[in-house]
Amino acid sequence: MRVNPTCFFVLLIFCVQQVFCQITAVSPYSLYGVGELSAKQPTMSKGMGGAKYALVGENVLNMVNPANLTNVNTPIFNLEISVNATSIPIVSYANSSAFFNQAAIALPINKKYWSSILGISPRSKTGYSFKTNESFTDLGNVNYTYSGKGGIDEIYFGNGFNLIKDSVNQLSVGVTVSYLFGSIDRTKLIEPTSGLKTSFKDRIELRGYEYEFGFLYQRKVSKNSSIAFGGNYRPSISLKENYYQLTQSFTGNMPFHSIKDTIFSDTINGNRTDFPQKYGAGIAYYFSDKLIVTADYSSEAWSAFNLASKKETYNDRTNFGIGFQYIPNQNALRGLFKRMQYRTGFRYTQSHLNINGINLNEYGITFGLGIPISTKSKSATVFNISYEYGQRGKNTGLTYKETLSTFNFGFILTPGRFDRWFVKPKID
Repeated sequence: MRVNPTCFFVLLIFCVQQVFCQITAVSPYSLYGVGELSAKQPTMSKGMGGAKYALVGENVLNMVNPANLTNVNTPIFNLEISVNATSIPIVSYANSSAFFNQAAIALPINKKYWSSILGISPRSKTGYSFKTNESFTDLGNVNYTYSGKGGIDEIYFGNGFNLIKDSVNQLSVGVTVSYLFGSIDRTKLIEPTSGLKTSFKDRIELRGYEYEFGFLYQRKVSKNSSIAFGGNYRPSISLKENYYQLTQSFTGNMPFHSIKDTIFSDTINGNRTDFPQKYGAGIAYYFSDKLIVTADYSSEAWSAFNLASKKETYNDRTNFGIGFQYIPNQNALRGLFKRMQYRTGFRYTQSHLNINGINLNEYGITFGLGIPISTKSKSATVFNISYEYGQRGKNTGLTYKETLSTFNFGFILTPGRFDRWFVKPKID
């Protein structure tokens, strides 16, 4: 499979640009805090209950644990697209969106000791639009419209290093440095049937640096089987926050409206917002070349988080995931279904959201496929697909049960037997 790396870089830049100009979330619960939280995990992991800390392999680009990069022995390009859909049947709410989820490049700097990765991924996503109404004796019917968009993105640079590597044991460590940046815009419209209407707009901008540390230990337990333990730690960081508010009265209907008066305007620059620390660990058992069983646990201290400009209450966020992958015969020369990777998993998340004292916990059941692209070129290129069905929250009168459906599509591209990426040709 012949690939021009320069052309791929052009495509990658195009995808990166798309990340910043789209609505990437569809849940009304993204109204709170910094929106729906996201992780830079691969599509393979998303099909296995989100388990990720100990996942390794020749066609696995694990962006979550930088120590796992030491298993990258050839250049790898990764592009991922997600399609989200959500519904709240009790209030007849439904929405969906499709977007580029992440892009990354990983390279072995020294095949024995050191590999690096450069990528971009969303950290949080905000995207919602819904309406309510209320009747008053003096004003009549009043319509309320709530909308929001934006999110926090991260550009990250990670490195993984082997400390020990022999025929039985491999111990690796890694570090990732990320730059977080982004903005969230929220709007509330109050529209009575007569008289002036009012719009409340606010904008939050966040930016700053983040560090993440990881480890991975792999041990061969028999001729064809091995076990891996992995984990990472992300300390709490302080981000710079800018906050803008604007309240105006208007007539007409959005977007064809006429501003009558600016009621309130304010700008607050230079606040500091502390993002919470996170730690996670996982285990994976590799049975020959056929079966992987893996499980993860992670925790984030969101109870200590608050935007400087918006006071809300949060819980600590915990997540448990378990996943499986099965390959009938990855060395089969014929029969695509024999070489395909079949995945499934389950996750349970105690959400960080606390609405009127009610915890919004969620669960998801996942399925996935890894489709190898070529055998003749000996490339590890694979097309990954995953699907998750989940639910969040419950119907209490103050909160509503939300149904979630997510498709993820990931393309792992590696050089084939006769490809020479990033190698200068020699002329005799």
